[in-house]
Amino acid sequence: MKNCLTLLIAIIHTGIVAAQTYFSEVSLSSGINHKAVRVSGFEPMSGGAAWIDYDNNGYDDLYLTGGSAKDAFYRNNGNGTFSLQTITAGFGGMDETVHTTGVAVGDIDNDGFKDVFVTTLRSHHNYLFHNNGNGTFSDITLTAGVADTANSVSVSFGDYNLDGFLDIYVANWCSEYTNGPTLGLPTEQNFFYINNGNLTFTESSAEYGIGDTNACSLGVVFTDYDNDHDMDLLVANDFGYLPENDENSLFQNQYPLDTFLDVSVAANANIEMNGMGIAVGDYDENGWLDYLITDMETPVLMHSTNGIFTDEAVTSGLQNDQVPNLNNSGTRATVSWGCAFLDYDHDTYSDIFISQGDLSYDFPRPALDPNKLYHNNGNGTFTDVSVLGGIDDSYISRALAYSDYDNDGDLDVLVGILDSANGSAHSFLFRSDAATGNWLKINPQGMAANRDGYGARVEIKFDGRTIIREVDGGSSYGSHNSSIVHFGLGNVTYVDTVLITWPGGATDEFYHVPANITYEAIEGTGGITVGADISVNREEKFSFFPNPAQAGNTVMFKTLFNNSQIASLHIYDLKGNKVAEVFSSKTLQVGITTTEWIIPPFLNAGVYTCRLETQSGVVNQRLIVF
Repeated sequence: MKNCLTLLIAIIHTGIVAAQTYFSEVSLSSGINHKAVRVSGFEPMSGGAAWIDYDNNGYDDLYLTGGSAKDAFYRNNGNGTFSLQTITAGFGGMDETVHTTGVAVGDIDNDGFKDVFVTTLRSHHNYLFHNNGNGTFSDITLTAGVADTANSVSVSFGDYNLDGFLDIYVANWCSEYTNGPTLGLPTEQNFFYINNGNLTFTESSAEYGIGDTNACSLGVVFTDYDNDHDMDLLVANDFGYLPENDENSLFQNQYPLDTFLDVSVAANANIEMNGMGIAVGDYDENGWLDYLITDMETPVLMHSTNGIFTDEAVTSGLQNDQVPNLNNSGTRATVSWGCAFLDYDHDTYSDIFISQGDLSYDFPRPALDPNKLYHNNGNGTFTDVSVLGGIDDSYISRALAYSDYDNDGDLDVLVGILDSANGSAHSFLFRSDAATGNWLKINPQGMAANRDGYGARVEIKFDGRTIIREVDGGSSYGSHNSSIVHFGLGNVTYVDTVLITWPGGATDEFYHVPANITYEAIEGTGGITVGADISVNREEKFSFFPNPAQAGNTVMFKTLFNNSQIASLHIYDLKGNKVAEVFSSKTLQVGITTTEWIIPPFLNAGVYTCRLETQSGVVNQRLIVF
């Protein structure tokens, strides 16, 4: 079987006028009109966002939680606009009595379609929706065994035992809240759901010692902090400075043993703070993942050296303690929530975006607490460019999640808004409008690893530098970024190497990879020099319709070449097994060649790979059979 790095989309980034702000707020013009509404007694909590390509059409769709308002699910129309599909997609069963908070997505059964987990406050149990692969979801909460009730906030997916199936961790806040606590708040055990591989889960937080039972947890992320190729857990805890409440927690995975070790103290991760959201990234390129944790006042920047952390927030330029009150009566503490490392300007360095928002609109004086955008100076420090970025609104922000929703090569950002006295009627979609320079996007697909590739590490190498990203299984605050990995490249036109290290340590390596393209990287297909031969638009070189299709349908394959090619076209399942042959060693002439193929009746519903192997390279595309 030949090796491949599959071409998905080729878009040349042209650059924009430098005087323009980096982002434009386009929510209403894009069709997004939603905000979270506070829940009485839990004013700070609500507002989550997740990007999910639920129909596998190459465009990220958007899920927004509503607090005491209804959730909203928006389908990406592929032209910069969205259509509200909450009821049609199957999410209409949650009415205003279900107080939702956070959301994350993951393919729990490796069928090629991402599923949705929604957290709630105590009014109702959390929800798990299974993607049916036909544009709809089914509520499987009860049968899956995840119908637990708590004041749940953030959720993250990760395969802790490397069995190829995604497990789930849910961060639970305190069981009740009273203003002005002095000793501690009543806590709730977090949930850890082990995937049984049959659409059911077993809650095992107590058995594995990772329930964080004395903590008021708000943020969580599965992440490989120690570079040993398995998923550890970092938990951000609110009120960690109170005597009876625990600080932040770091649980080290002891794989192949079925256990975790609390290394919070040993790794200097036991930080006393109002821990909110978590961002993951190697901002200084030392090969170790760093973590930004949002807080009241200045966030914590956990800089890692060999898995041991020091807080570099102040020395790096992220100090942000006080903001003025609306009525000009002095100042009050800032409050930060959602957060992310992202290269917004394509200069190759990981910048920081933070959503800011006071605790409540009647607290009694909301602060002018604008969102923050920090530019990475490339020397371990950051510069505040929030005003120039055009993102410095002073509404009550919560969620933050990024995606290249319009597939133009740069990252756009959704900031979730909680209703406020400032008058904002909707969450904000910040479209990137001024990123110059080249880019590269990698869409990982696990085979032995989980289908989404969550926890995989993607490294690119050029000019003697190594830049790393970790595939996100849910992070920020109650949110989930796009799982397509994004790199800004500046003036770099070819990346020397793309190295993907999958959970468990298996690797795939691709060489001489052109910029300004989105690639699909399938586990087990590494070791190829990509080069320029297959960097043309895939729509011109290899296309087919209909897609999706069903058994018995005739699929029309079209190829376009500038010179004749000896080619083979085979169909593979998700495990890499060849299940059908369209043609082998066929001479394809110059110009367009059309080949008809009838889908055989033995092909079950699912996702398949159509692999065109030619003298100049390999191109893979997905075929959905329903």
